[in-house]
Amino acid sequence: MKQPSFIVLEGLNGVGKTTISKLLVERLNGIYITTPSSIFQTGRVLVDKSADPIARFLFYLAGVYQTSIEIAEIIGSGQTIVCDRYYHSTVCSNRAAGLDVEIPQFVNLIQPDFTFLVTCEQNIRLSRLSKRGMGINDIRERKDDIEQRTVEEFRKFRLIEVDNTISSPIVAVEAIIKIIGG
Repeated sequence: MKQPSFIVLEGLNGVGKTTISKLLVERLNGIYITTPSSIFQTGRVLVDKSADPIARFLFYLAGVYQTSIEIAEIIGSGQTIVCDRYYHSTVCSNRAAGLDVEIPQFVNLIQPDFTFLVTCEQNIRLSRLSKRGMGINDIRERKDDIEQRTVEEFRKFRLIEVDNTISSPIVAVEAIIKIIGG
C-alpha cells in the first residue's frame, strides 16, 4: 500500500497530539506541520486574549488556510506530512463555544488522507496540561466547560479515534500505523 501523503491529528489540548505527531514523523520519515501557520504565531496570544469570538475564528481559519497552501507546496515531494491540528479543531472548538461556523465554500483546503481524533481520559489530560502549564484557550475552555462539547463536535465528523490514555504514546502511533497500512 502507498504511504499516505497527508495525515492529521485532531483533539483537545493535552491528549498527546504533538507527541504522537512527532513520533509519526520519525517513523514515516515525514514532515511535521502545525496550525496555525508559523506566520500567524506572533499574533496568536493577542488574538486569543482580546479578539471578538468571530474575529478569533477567522484568524484561526486564515492560519489553517495558509497551512493548506504550505502543504500543497510540499505534497508533491513524496514525503508524508503529519499535521498537528487542522480545520476540524478550528470548526469544532468554535462550535462548542456557541458559534454557528463552518468552512466557507470558497476556502479550498487540501484534504488529508487520514484524520485521527486523539483522545484520552480527562484526569490524565488535565494532569498533562497542569504539568506543561495552561494557556489562555485551555483556561477559557475549562472555565466555560467547552471541552466535552468540543469532543462531541469532533465526533460528528466521524474521525478515526485513537485513545492515548496509556502511558506510552507509541501504542497510539502503532495503532495509527496499522490503520494507514504502513
